[in-house]
Amino acid sequence: MIKFEDCSWLEDVLSNINFNNLSHSIIINGPSGIGKKLLTKKIITRLTNLDNVSLNEEDVQPDIFVLNRDKILINQISYRVKSSQQPWDQHKGKRDLLSFINMSPVNSKSKVAVIIDADKISETIQDVLLKTLEEPPKDSYIILTTSRPNVLLETIYSRSQYININPLNNSQKDVWLNSIGLSEYNSYDFPSYYSPLQIYNEIAENNQSNFKEFINILSRHFTRSESQKNIIKEIMDLDIDPIVKLNFFVEFLKIILESKLKNVTLSGVYKTFASYTFSNLKISNLISEINDMRQSLYLVPQINEGHMLNAIMSELLISFKK
Repeated sequence: MIKFEDCSWLEDVLSNINFNNLSHSIIINGPSGIGKKLLTKKIITRLTNLDNVSLNEEDVQPDIFVLNRDKILINQISYRVKSSQQPWDQHKGKRDLLSFINMSPVNSKSKVAVIIDADKISETIQDVLLKTLEEPPKDSYIILTTSRPNVLLETIYSRSQYININPLNNSQKDVWLNSIGLSEYNSYDFPSYYSPLQIYNEIAENNQSNFKEFINILSRHFTRSESQKNIIKEIMDLDIDPIVKLNFFVEFLKIILESKLKNVTLSGVYKTFASYTFSNLKISNLISEINDMRQSLYLVPQINEGHMLNAIMSELLISFKK
């Protein structure tokens, strides 16, 4: 398991935080898999003097409140009784963030509330949260983690300290893989948008070949040595979420397009595509079409994957020429 001390870039971010002049509201932003939770736990430890900090909701701690779930409701921020049938949270009972933050610490010098993936909270909930950010209680802190910049209300940013964790380039990822004893793996065998911990998790779950296998299937498709039907079946048989497959297509096309625009020689898993020509406009349009497919799939998960793949694979054969 990766620890905070394994991630030198997080050490650098932590060393630049002035804990003597820290805002009561903190936003930690960075791409998925960059280590936001590891940094959050380290900051909480510094603020509370508590060890073994957990960001699991099930691990109820008197001076730490965590919301780490797919959907965050307004009652979890500010509890409201609408009828005699009061909602009950199986982990926290009726404890909500605003009630928690206004109580005095029990076992530590400060109380800390955390919202993981605060990108998910609605503007209505953000407005409720603002009331506390405007007049924060003494010895209390609220930490929000986000994976995209500028996704919260501007008024929340204006009342918060913003800590950004920059992504690592491929060379830095390779140095890191070597430092944790995984020198046999290369970051170029993964999508460029994969963060270090995403790469580590793929390796730990024995999924490190997914992207390479995907590119190999595309390579065979370009040679027209197999029927499109069989190629599509192979892609569908990959144990990868359909959204991830669409992300892989976009990554592939962006790499190919960038190589032409910047006159960069393709290498590694992409080397076989160097002999093909294509229209920049067609590839750009195909990327847009796949992004639209991805958005549709988010909204309607039941969309037929085979139909989407057939459209993409047909367009690839039209767009690339030997």
